[in-house]
Amino acid sequence: MSCRPEGEIVRIDKDSFTTDDQAKIGQALSNHMSQNPVQYPLYDRKSYPEMYEYLDLLLETMVNTPEVENRSDFNWQINVMKNKQHMTAFSMPGGLVYITDGFLKFLENEAQLFAVLSNEMFNTDQGAVMSLLQEKYSGLILGDIIFNNPVEELDDMISTLQFEPLSANHTKGADQYSVEIICPFQYAPDALATVFELETSDTEFPLEWTSIRESYEDRTANIRSLSRGCGTEYVLEEKRYQKRCIMYLD
Repeated sequence: MSCRPEGEIVRIDKDSFTTDDQAKIGQALSNHMSQNPVQYPLYDRKSYPEMYEYLDLLLETMVNTPEVENRSDFNWQINVMKNKQHMTAFSMPGGLVYITDGFLKFLENEAQLFAVLSNEMFNTDQGAVMSLLQEKYSGLILGDIIFNNPVEELDDMISTLQFEPLSANHTKGADQYSVEIICPFQYAPDALATVFELETSDTEFPLEWTSIRESYEDRTANIRSLSRGCGTEYVLEEKRYQKRCIMYLD
């Protein structure tokens, strides 16, 4: 390829993707979001340093656990979207996790946030979001991203990652992964179960995250069953969550 004529576009129909490929695809999608703030309003890292310092520390704590297979291969990062009407989170290939400020305000404490983020990390760490893109887009299109060729489908890909559901079997694996990450810490190990038990009187403001991460029978009971060996002495960190995260949201 180093000898190709100047200006020639290289295209490869890829059918497998290394961790480096996944990181490039995720970063390209993330860059596209950052470059289109009207369509994708994000909390800028430079404008909200205290909030992101807090979130980055939480994410770093999770990444540096034995359960995370690609702790050194991915560029792990969390970003907050300005979307108070939607309570959701999603991830991109290569370790990028997004959560809306609406979801952050819905959560009650740091333990619940830790559980949600670790659950979402499973989807990028285990390649589910990459598989989702492979199912919907050709190897040529995904290869174009890796080779920095123009790609018209970036918005559609982002929409796929935001709204396309993952299977109930995959959700069950993510729940186990999340509990295994949270278990060694002092957080309530069943914090994820308490997220599903939160109630809201506003039927126009549903917990949309559960619609893109399909549930399964007795999910809360299963999470609590997985949590039984984690001990009973735990904290929720409500005040720290409010002080270090919620107070900075618009």
